[in-house]
Amino acid sequence: MAVSQTTPALNAFDGTLPLSGEYTVAISMMHSGARRDEISDYTLTISISGGKGAIVQKDYADGLQGGPDFYLVVTAGGSLNLRADPSTGAERLARLSNGQNLQNRGCRMAEGRRWCKDATLADPGIEGWAAGDFLIEGSGAETAPPRP
Repeated sequence: MAVSQTTPALNAFDGTLPLSGEYTVAISMMHSGARRDEISDYTLTISISGGKGAIVQKDYADGLQGGPDFYLVVTAGGSLNLRADPSTGAERLARLSNGQNLQNRGCRMAEGRRWCKDATLADPGIEGWAAGDFLIEGSGAETAPPRP
């Protein structure tokens, strides 16, 4: 969509980006105008509207649905929240301890990060979503139960 009658259509973009992520917007002037030290006014408007976007279907080397059978919680001295949904705003079901093993139930992308559905090994187990940034391959050994 052209901005005005004198603006070529290639100088404007009006559309919906298909995936969440990082994008670069390049704004430049034609070489002939830059050589003449011309100045150009422009407007850059970026908006986010609508509801929840689609789940990003990126994949990792071992696959979002694959991966190890068990994960190990690795935090820098704190705990990891196990949540009801793959979101930092979702209800916290439990706090997982550093070094705790979990059973992997599959991962997916949400809110720009990998979230893994996991279950604690204690009986009865608690199932929820944990941020994949704090999970590495673990074993099936039971560890201390999560803190409520």
